[in-house]
Amino acid sequence: MDAVADSLLDAPATRGRLVIRDRVIEQIARRSARDVEGVAPAQTGTWGSLTRQQSPRVDVTRAGDRIRVTVHVAVAWPEPLARVATEVRSAVTAQLTASTALTVERVDVRVDSTPDLIADSPRRRVQ
Repeated sequence: MDAVADSLLDAPATRGRLVIRDRVIEQIARRSARDVEGVAPAQTGTWGSLTRQQSPRVDVTRAGDRIRVTVHVAVAWPEPLARVATEVRSAVTAQLTASTALTVERVDVRVDSTPDLIADSPRRRVQ
């Protein structure tokens, strides 16, 4: 056998390594969260374009092959916040586990706003 054939037979751990950047983890988590029913779509108005914020927003903390993820979402009215948060947590965990070789230790979901509720609710003065 030649050197190329020998290298193909080496154990996978000795062939090299795969590096998954935090940005990729963020994109996987963002896409997974966006697919959950009740998560409000990205804001396309002036404020969203000025701040260049993507919705959902994702923060990743990594320690070796272990990750913790915080997902910031906006929930459409009248969706139940607890249900949406639970489904986002499950979807993000499942997709990151399936797509990466990383251990997902924790996924926190923070509901930052409910855009439809804020935009459609009349403002009342407290007397």
